[in-house]
Formats: sequence, structure tokens, C-alpha cells
Amino acid sequence: MMMTPAAYQTTVTVKGFEGTQALLELADHQIVRWPIKDLPEALTQGAVFQLVLSTPLSEEQHREELARAVLNTLLRS
Repeated sequence: MMMTPAAYQTTVTVKGFEGTQALLELADHQIVRWPIKDLPEALTQGAVFQLVLSTPLSEEQHREELARAVLNTLLRS
């Protein structure tokens, strides 16, 4: 299965929270403010996760690659 290109993903660490915003530290130590409501519920300070950015086209390509991989697996069985 093909993954999202590395250029579109980065590791982030939750550095803290201010009001309704989470402070996310990127790998290059930049801080990004992100709405808490748009993050998974269980994240706490210090949590590390992958932030993936995509466009509708890259999402469509990803779905097609996933479908091909599943079909190939089924056909080989």
C-alpha cells in the first residue's frame, strides 16, 4: 500500500493548551495553534502524532492505491 508522500506529513508534539487552541510543536520547533475540537479527543500534553496534509486529488489517489492493493491481495489469495 502506498502512503501519503512524506512532504505532506510531519510529526508534531502537543506542547500545551490555551483556551480552545492546542499548541503543536513541529519537528523544526515551530509552534502551530490548532483548534482543540479538530484533534482526537484523547490527546494530552506531550502526546506525539502525525499531522497529514492532503488535497482532494491526493486523497483520491490514496483511495485508488488502497483499492488496488486490496484487489491485488484478494486476487493472490
